[in-house]
Amino acid sequence: MEKVFKTDINLKNNQIKEVVLEKLSVDPSGHEGRIYFNTDTKRVKIYKNENWIELDESKWEELGTPDNIIQPKDDKKILWDIIFDPPTKLSDFENDEGFISDYTVTEGDVTGHQEALSITESQISDLQNYLLNISNESIFDLSDVEYSTDIEDGQILKWENDKFIIVSDLSETKSTVGTEIHFYTSEIYNSPGTPATANITDDLTGAKIGIVQKIYHNHSTAPTFPPGWVRIGEGEYVTGVLNIIYAEWVSGTRVEYWIIQEA
Repeated sequence: MEKVFKTDINLKNNQIKEVVLEKLSVDPSGHEGRIYFNTDTKRVKIYKNENWIELDESKWEELGTPDNIIQPKDDKKILWDIIFDPPTKLSDFENDEGFISDYTVTEGDVTGHQEALSITESQISDLQNYLLNISNESIFDLSDVEYSTDIEDGQILKWENDKFIIVSDLSETKSTVGTEIHFYTSEIYNSPGTPATANITDDLTGAKIGIVQKIYHNHSTAPTFPPGWVRIGEGEYVTGVLNIIYAEWVSGTRVEYWIIQEA
């Protein structure tokens, strides 16, 4: 016959031997700290924070004693709190060096350690913004980069004055000033109102067949030409008047040129 106690029992540090917990198949009404043995799950359960929670022995065995694991701050050195009421932020834990602070990764953290982290293009969620922020870095392959500005089929990127610009054709003619002649785009050198006066030089890097350059020149003495330049036709340089020199790269260092004057 069970005996009901309506007050606390203080055993004064004496043992209770051969005690059997209350056996139930479902959770009873709860009071903070109440425990019982669930006959279905074969687990001891305790009522904590308005919930029945199982005491899982395997978790104690896996994690060890509180002294061997990372401890939550505020002196919560009870393994129970770690297993069943885990902290949600890094700053809730402390290690031998002190508290661990919450941290947000910045763009500088990523770019500063990009090589060590082996970040690939596929891991960058916003490649366009990443490319817009590139500074003093090398781009080795532009084949799969989408350009946001409206462009038309056939237009290409051209390197000019330390930056890429969009052009319809590398052969499109433009005006320039000077007497160093190149042959990778069509250009008009100088102008009738401001002709060149210096000797003619060339830069044959990237020279292409079919590029004919037009050079306005006027001086009191005829300019010199690079050794590979060969004059064709009967036209000669006339000093003191406007001369128009046409030049076309052929191969190697050979450039063929001819000279005319205004009628």
